[in-house]
Amino acid sequence: MKVSAYAFLAFGALGLSLGSTTPKQIAIIGGGASGSSAAMYIAQAMQEASIPCQITIYEKNSRLGGRVQSFNVPATNLIVEAGASIFVNINYNLMDAASQFGLNVIDAGIEQSLANPPNAIWNQTGIEYQTTGNEAVDTAGMLERFGAYTLQTVSNFVSEIVTKYMQIYGATTTAFNTINDMLVFMGVQDTTTTTAQAALDAFPDLNQLFLTERVDISTRVNYGQSLAQIHTMGMAISMAAGSSGGLQIQAGNQRIFERMAAASGASISLNTPVASVAKQTTSVGDTQYVVTTKTGKATTFDAVVMASPPNTYHDAAIQWKNLTSGAYLSNPGALSPPVNYYLIHVTFVAGVLRPSYFNRGTPTLNMNIIPLENYSTQGGSTVLPWTSLSHEYVLTTTDTFNICKYNKNSTSVITPSAVFTVTKLFSPQPLSESVLNQMYSIRLWTKSVQHYAYPNLVPRSGSNMPPMTVDTQLYFPNAFEPFISTMETSTVSSRNVANLIVRDFGGSS
Repeated sequence: MKVSAYAFLAFGALGLSLGSTTPKQIAIIGGGASGSSAAMYIAQAMQEASIPCQITIYEKNSRLGGRVQSFNVPATNLIVEAGASIFVNINYNLMDAASQFGLNVIDAGIEQSLANPPNAIWNQTGIEYQTTGNEAVDTAGMLERFGAYTLQTVSNFVSEIVTKYMQIYGATTTAFNTINDMLVFMGVQDTTTTTAQAALDAFPDLNQLFLTERVDISTRVNYGQSLAQIHTMGMAISMAAGSSGGLQIQAGNQRIFERMAAASGASISLNTPVASVAKQTTSVGDTQYVVTTKTGKATTFDAVVMASPPNTYHDAAIQWKNLTSGAYLSNPGALSPPVNYYLIHVTFVAGVLRPSYFNRGTPTLNMNIIPLENYSTQGGSTVLPWTSLSHEYVLTTTDTFNICKYNKNSTSVITPSAVFTVTKLFSPQPLSESVLNQMYSIRLWTKSVQHYAYPNLVPRSGSNMPPMTVDTQLYFPNAFEPFISTMETSTVSSRNVANLIVRDFGGSS
């Protein structure tokens, strides 16, 4: 699996060294995980097939990475992730890219000064259940609370699904026409047609407390959907991510995708939203597309990769012209059920949490907190405005002073008893100043971002997934997301798009 393909991409404009054939012009709309990885895989596959190409990436924002967004806590060397925070060691494409690009992969908590922080389920009165951060102690506690049968049964079920999914890495040169073809190849087509609740109910006598406190909360935190809503594969991926050690790129996860885009040799147009894409036919019957930006600049391409979910363009949708009747991108809402994306608000705070807000006497709250009320009818009646709180860092005195100075805060707030942390809050709506002031006694720095994080992973058959090929030489790697939505699977889908493009241009994939 660890095949070094990136050495092929070190010679600048890839298509121009392969002979006198006119390079195929390929546009990629969106420079996120799908678009950046598509650029690299297309460049690699086209070069291996001896088909010259020139790639242009159109990105409406000022940076690459899309939903993968990393930035620094001001006046420190600390990096936080607003979206797509972790990956795992069986994410082979990401691991391989990190290795080839010399990016340092670290355990997600290694630089947090808070090794393996406890996870707590809070019911607004007290802690319903919490881990300790000690693996042996937590395992014993789970056995006592949930029972060996339930733990082993669910673990085996998840492992079986993940093992089947991993077969996709044995087909890196295969051009799958549809998502359904991919699901059938892996043998996981049944994992998208039923809810996770129905799949788990098929096992007798599972501990319902485990399903509530561990499995249901896992799917809600990862994908905002309960066991009664999410399909079985969504549950399995959520549980697999929770049971594996989370990894990050030390310099920020978006660096992987910046490096992928750079390795492709693509022309990268940042701050360049696309207004329209028009299909046309040449005098000799070839298909081309005219991509027009918001500024009115029009460029003709031989193929287009739409590497961004179309229904997240709420500000100004791209106009698709002359596509085949019924083409998905012309009317994505026609798919039933539609693939809707959840708008998530992420708020970072460098400050001091109020123990009284959590009905705790201890002056520190160095744990990740999940409010039970937001996830279960077993909790109270009040739904909180935030859905999870995680500790990113415990600040050193030096970092605390530096943040104070950067934001012109008084350093008098820094006392020996005050534990300053960087925390991350997820919420379905922006958190008000009133809410934040209730939660924190001191706030030195607050930053909020929002993004359409993931789609609704509702049950649907493989044949009811969006198309990978929307029209002649028009491709849509995000079609994979209603099956699984992660950084890694974005690269898996984009690699398949690269294989489709090579095949459609007469290569061997």
